[in-house]
Amino acid sequence: MRGSLGIGISDAQFLEGWNAIFTGEMPGVAAQLARAGQKLPLYAFSNTNSAHVAHFSQAYAGVLGHFREIYLSSTIGLRKPEAAAYLAFLRGATAKAVFEQYGFTFLVRSTS
Repeated sequence: MRGSLGIGISDAQFLEGWNAIFTGEMPGVAAQLARAGQKLPLYAFSNTNSAHVAHFSQAYAGVLGHFREIYLSSTIGLRKPEAAAYLAFLRGATAKAVFEQYGFTFLVRSTS
C-alpha cells in the first residue's frame, strides 16, 4: 500500500500511525464498566485487525479486563454488520441488551 501511495516510511512508522487512532481512554468509561460488571457479565464485539489488537490489548488492558469475553472480527473471521457475525457473537447467549458505543458492540446477557 505504501508503494502504491508513494509513501516512504518504515514498517515501524506505518504501525505507529496505524495505531494513532487510539488517543486514550474515554473519561468515565472504566468506572461505568466496573459498575455494570458488578451486576452483569459484559462482552464486547469489535471489527478490528491484529495490529490494533496487539496495541489496544496492552494499552487498555485495565478497561478490557471488565469484559468476560471479547469477540474480534480478526479472530472469528466475520465482520459487523454481517448477520453471521452477530449470530456467532450471540450463539448460546440469552441476550438482554446489545448496544454499540465507541466502535464496539456490547452484549449484556443473563447468567441464568
